[in-house]
Amino acid sequence: MHTRPSKLGVLGGTSLMELDLSDVIRHPPMTPFGTASADFVEGTLPNGHRIVFMPRHGRGHQIPPSAINYQANIYGLKKLGVTHVLSLSAVGSLQEGIIPGGSHIVIPDQLFDSTKGLRKRTFFEQDLAVHIPMGETLCPEFRTILIRSANQLEFSRVHTTGTLVVIEGPQFSTRAESLFYQNSVGADIIGMTALPEAALAAEAGLHYGIACLPADYDAWRLGQAAVTADEVKAGLAGFGDAPLRLVNIVTEMMYLQESCACAQVLRGFAVHTVMEARPDTETNRILGVPFDA
Repeated sequence: MHTRPSKLGVLGGTSLMELDLSDVIRHPPMTPFGTASADFVEGTLPNGHRIVFMPRHGRGHQIPPSAINYQANIYGLKKLGVTHVLSLSAVGSLQEGIIPGGSHIVIPDQLFDSTKGLRKRTFFEQDLAVHIPMGETLCPEFRTILIRSANQLEFSRVHTTGTLVVIEGPQFSTRAESLFYQNSVGADIIGMTALPEAALAAEAGLHYGIACLPADYDAWRLGQAAVTADEVKAGLAGFGDAPLRLVNIVTEMMYLQESCACAQVLRGFAVHTVMEARPDTETNRILGVPFDA
């Protein structure tokens, strides 16, 4: 199988606020979609691979989930030549068998959107009618790389599938909500940032995957106190440097197969606007909108 060069972008959440990088170049956060969460930090990992890092909550964790400019974050990564986006996310466990605290990791294959419509969901709000498929929003080929990478670490269990439900936040779930997501939706884990981040990455033709670090049991366990920020912090502490090591391993395994469909998502019928009516702008070109037959 032919391969071509790839470049990793890392979106760090509560579980990863900074990376040990050398030869750093800081790219300003301004984009056509507004200001990103922070400067885009391009640098070299200890293993010699060049990546771009973005703390989605900003420096010092200042930005709550609903206020993150997901459009600017994803667009900036795309413009800097990123091909793959690794999201590192702290999550709550909705299943007894997904144990928080550092021994388990989940590489989900499905998302369930329970946000409230407050977030910008698409790059194409005017001038273009774009309808991308969402059945496999989390790139299957990149998921395979994440699973293989996680298996090289000391986790007692790598969950290779799972449904991640995304809530608006910033409050944690009520017990009724937690039980609903568990029993009616059939979700396995719960978080606050994967959408619209994953959908925007898909629109931009990026290979997007999530490594979920279970930090708590959310609120569904009867007789147990509901989750608190202190509990999440303690649960994440159990992962130690595993998120940093995972990033390094992923870059060693990355490749970009020419057969992968993610980069071609806007080809074909995804863009319904007729060719002669498509605005030929730099922004649309960077996102990959086709202007030829």
